[in-house]
Amino acid sequence: MGRLGPMADAARSATGTWLMVDHHVGPEDFPMAKVHNPQCSSTAELLYGVIAGLGGRDVVDPVMASLLYAGMMTDTGSFRFASVSAETHRVIAEMKDRGLNHTAVHEAIFGEQPMDRMKLHAFAVVERMEVHPEFQTAFIHLTAEDMARFNYRAGYTEGLVNKALGVAGVKVAVFAKQSTDRVKMSFRSVGNYSVRDLAEQHFDGGGHNNAAGGASTESIGVVMARLRGLLPEIAAGLAAAEEKA
Repeated sequence: MGRLGPMADAARSATGTWLMVDHHVGPEDFPMAKVHNPQCSSTAELLYGVIAGLGGRDVVDPVMASLLYAGMMTDTGSFRFASVSAETHRVIAEMKDRGLNHTAVHEAIFGEQPMDRMKLHAFAVVERMEVHPEFQTAFIHLTAEDMARFNYRAGYTEGLVNKALGVAGVKVAVFAKQSTDRVKMSFRSVGNYSVRDLAEQHFDGGGHNNAAGGASTESIGVVMARLRGLLPEIAAGLAAAEEKA
């Protein structure tokens, strides 16, 4: 429910029967019924399974298929995460048979980009990324002033955390951005180290082992100081994860 943000209060007061479809670990127990599978690659894939299980494959037209595909693609890092399965691709094949234009969806999301967004990403990498090679960790942060400078719009910071994770030798990355009333964070990792645990324990977050989110009502400066203070803990966790591998 917390993921609904400003809609959460309205959702809590709504009447009727709740059905939750989710693939995140540890969902809340508020719904009357739920379809929950944390091994599924995305909630969109899980939702397709619900539709198909109810005999609704015929209602999946090109528009619905495009929306489901967009959810699957963005939630799996363009299908590169370990959670992607053969079933994921079978679902895509079924949607292709029903008119999905996957190229158009990909281009709409990752193709032509506003110049302000490209400049914001360049600024974030050059001016706001800090790499801590001894801890195999990298951070990127953006202040409210940074985002205003580049005429920020929703979606402009999508993918920034992966730029930090893409640095050679980095196994844990965190992106933090200042919003109106909080700092929102995205956590990513490679291998067996769980950023979900890091987000849950320190930033009221959650998600998956290799991709999680969190938030704090503290200032961006305080949040970054806390993250730097967690570097030894992250390094110890990485070492422990490697021993278990």
